[in-house]
Amino acid sequence: MKWEIHIRALTFVAIDFRLVLCNFISNFTTMKYSLKVNYLCPVCRAYLRIWNNIIFIVKSEPRNLHAILLLNPELGNYDLIHHSSIEFAEGEMLDFFCPVCRADLTAVELHRNLVRIIMIDENSKEFDVYFSKVCGEHSTFLIHEEDIVENYGEDSSTYVNYFMSRLKKRKPDQEI
Repeated sequence: MKWEIHIRALTFVAIDFRLVLCNFISNFTTMKYSLKVNYLCPVCRAYLRIWNNIIFIVKSEPRNLHAILLLNPELGNYDLIHHSSIEFAEGEMLDFFCPVCRADLTAVELHRNLVRIIMIDENSKEFDVYFSKVCGEHSTFLIHEEDIVENYGEDSSTYVNYFMSRLKKRKPDQEI
């Protein structure tokens, strides 16, 4: 009877291990390509990406909350990881900071609700990435040489006019 229980337990452990291993291998192979894309702080140019997360320090003023927040590096994927004891309220404004130089990453030149970081793609091409710092607001922009390359999220229309007016103001200056 004792051996039978141990054999069943080992069988369950082996099945669990195979599932974990299969998930790890599957995640690793899909991330192999995307690991070539890097994200940098626009102030100190430190790498913000580790493995499959972009790492930030966030602060919520009303609650005097400081936390580490991990965002998915896939543009348009709004999955995030944070400590289990922390809950962010829908519409709550978070301030994002570089974990290396502690610079505030708010894109004040464009809109106080947006964060700016740098993305370098697999071809070493540099882009500005802007995303909303309002919890639950799905809005991300990929900008290259003053043009919107792509936008993501159902709330991105909220900020399109800010980008368009900024780009229109800069275009005549560049032609002179």
